[in-house]
Amino acid sequence: MRKSRAVLGLFMAAAVGMTGCSASGEAGAGSTAQTSRQTSGQTAEQSEAASGEEISYEVTGPVEFEFWHSMETELIDPICEAFNSSQDQITVTPVYVGNYAAIQEQIAAAQAAREGLPGLCTINYPFVNTYAESGVAEPLDAYMEAAEYEDLFYEGFTDPVKIDGQQYAFPWGPSTTVIYYNKDLLEESGTETYPATWEELRTWTQEYHEKTGGTAFAFFGTDFNYINTLLLNTGVDPIGDGKCQMGDERIRTWIAEVKEMVDSGAAEWVNTGSSTEADLKTKFLSGETASIILTSTYYDKALAAAEFEVGVSLVPYNANNNSTTSGATLFIPAMNDQNIKNAAFEFLTYMTNDENAKEFALYTAYLPTKKSLLDSEEEVDEFCELYPEMRIVYENMDTIISKNPSPYFTKALTQICEDLTLIFNTGADIDSTIESMCERVDYILEGN
Repeated sequence: MRKSRAVLGLFMAAAVGMTGCSASGEAGAGSTAQTSRQTSGQTAEQSEAASGEEISYEVTGPVEFEFWHSMETELIDPICEAFNSSQDQITVTPVYVGNYAAIQEQIAAAQAAREGLPGLCTINYPFVNTYAESGVAEPLDAYMEAAEYEDLFYEGFTDPVKIDGQQYAFPWGPSTTVIYYNKDLLEESGTETYPATWEELRTWTQEYHEKTGGTAFAFFGTDFNYINTLLLNTGVDPIGDGKCQMGDERIRTWIAEVKEMVDSGAAEWVNTGSSTEADLKTKFLSGETASIILTSTYYDKALAAAEFEVGVSLVPYNANNNSTTSGATLFIPAMNDQNIKNAAFEFLTYMTNDENAKEFALYTAYLPTKKSLLDSEEEVDEFCELYPEMRIVYENMDTIISKNPSPYFTKALTQICEDLTLIFNTGADIDSTIESMCERVDYILEGN
């Protein structure tokens, strides 16, 4: 792709241009490089409290560690090469581990063995809470304070990684929920703009179906991220206050309205198990459905695959006008030696500085993480040169919010999606299904 090679070239140039620079002073002559050695598993603040000695956040001597990631992109190696060339104390080796599940398995194994942990690691948002509560992830506030780090991230990307007032990760590769629509089909049906509100969507889906006989909208029935956004926009958090709220009248009304859309053929609740995402994309690209709900990171792939003009819209809203944060974060394993953690934080701030954050977002189609990257019309225009239909997202970044921070969020919302599928696709009774759903979800939220 043109944009991939162009942006990658900037990192390759940086790797050459910054050779010999030092960010943290020189290593002592004849010293041995320190690798990812595990200690007692205490965070820096716990170690300081236990010993009574003040923790130093300065990097001392040569340090080597691995950076575990899940990005199938040629961009990561040049980033690490550029960092390694920018100073002479820290050497980072990037390691592609696989998807988030593979990373979770490897982290668990290294924690159990008390060796082999990476200095820095990527993980998806829902697991940050789990890693924070279990002591796997290092709280970063003390490091940020020592470095006088200025946090310019969008709150919607950092709120999910703040637990009990402390920050445990940095956003890196965030995404959100959007609507993709077939501009050609909408134009043929006489629709000028995609519906902005839920009521407009309901009306349009019926009108489109009556005119064309086709499906206007397809719900992603197995993914809790997308369904959660739709539920939140009714004005109700489906697991607010640690209890199932699916019996709220606003959500009951939404369920009845979705069922009406599905039963009429105007919409489809797609739930085909592990193939749901592939099936949803096929329906969209083939023109079988005029619009779908999916992640913002699909945009460049849709452009490449579609034989029609692709449009992007925010999720139609009812009481609220929000979408939620998904995607990747970067965390520092707490069990590592303090000097490893200090070096990892230095690399973390390099990875997420304005220049690198901007190029990473341009290259990957993930959302820009910082307000400073979109604080002028010119900067928004630069992103829109590559991703023109994403302007509506870039101009509404403040509407992206955190999901419910419950550690049981994923399990609870998965259960909700399964029960909603019974209503929409098998004809299950709404009232009795909601009643049994709430019993199951409450049981999950109690920690079972």
